[in-house]
Amino acid sequence: MPRYRRIDKYSFSFLTYGPALLTLLSIVVATSAIYYANTIERQIRSSEPEIIQELRNQNISLASRADELNIINDKLTKKLSSAAPEDSVTGNLFAPVPGQKDLTSPVSIDVQDFSASKKDGKILVKFNVINLTEENKKIAGYAHMIATDGNVFERYPKIESESSLQIIYSTGESFATSRFRPFSASFSSINNSDVFFNLIIFNRLGDIIYKKIFKQSL
Repeated sequence: MPRYRRIDKYSFSFLTYGPALLTLLSIVVATSAIYYANTIERQIRSSEPEIIQELRNQNISLASRADELNIINDKLTKKLSSAAPEDSVTGNLFAPVPGQKDLTSPVSIDVQDFSASKKDGKILVKFNVINLTEENKKIAGYAHMIATDGNVFERYPKIESESSLQIIYSTGESFATSRFRPFSASFSSINNSDVFFNLIIFNRLGDIIYKKIFKQSL
């Protein structure tokens, strides 16, 4: 004979709606877990140590510098392989550079706000190098200044010891700018009031891109 088992209404409700509730609960738990994991990841990224960000920026800067050096090396190699003997554009003051060119015209840079003053027995010189290229194309090179009062010559930047009587163009103050670059120099051996400042600027390949003599009465 068939047997029948009586189920109370609470058990019947659990068997009917329980699986659906368990499935819904599983979905809610899984969604909450994913949201929590994403929140933790965002918090970790937002609290990333500054040193890590700084290292990333340094890596980007080094990569850019490496690309620039590769371009310079390629240009220098071509220049040396095709250089023809020609007279130095800087006279005997600077050591000759193979294939050196005078690129002062057309003008790519200018010097503004040139000033010289005496303080504590020293002459202080300040000026700004202004980039005049179209679209502010980056210019990099080396700046030299030779000051004289007719009796004494003094050079900026100062080099403690030099292996040559002539100045090597790459021993100047290194710079790179897309807009302007401020310079400051000091001279301690000049005594007379009338001083001549001979400013010569080379690009990275040793070509002359600026030269001018400034006379100042101090």
